Amino acid sequence: MNFNELSDDNPVYKGLQMGRDFKSILPLQGKEFTTAQETWRASIIHYPIATSNDERLRQMTVRFEPQRSNGDERYLDLWFRDEADVTLVAEFAGLLEAIQAWLENSDRSDELVFDPAAKRLVNWQ
Repeated sequence: MNFNELSDDNPVYKGLQMGRDFKSILPLQGKEFTTAQETWRASIIHYPIATSNDERLRQMTVRFEPQRSNGDERYLDLWFRDEADVTLVAEFAGLLEAIQAWLENSDRSDELVFDPAAKRLVNWQ
């Protein structure tokens, strides 16, 4: 079985979603981002999981594949504070803006934290 497959039958996916529908809460799968140089398609490597250090901190990995060139893929290890579903949905537009800015201004994979107040991805500390 391909454990990157995003289906409800995938036991890894089922375990990671912890009873929550992250496909609906954070609908990044297949989302396209267009920058001045490239169009990028997002693929979720894994949906949010809890970290052992902080129950309220979640981490997910997103792959961005270039659509117009044979350039390198980029990976974003995205960290964010777990909130109520309605809050995460409300913050999603800001997350999209932050990812767009990261793709526009960065040329490498990264591990970043989403700051919803600033609508930015900031360095992991």
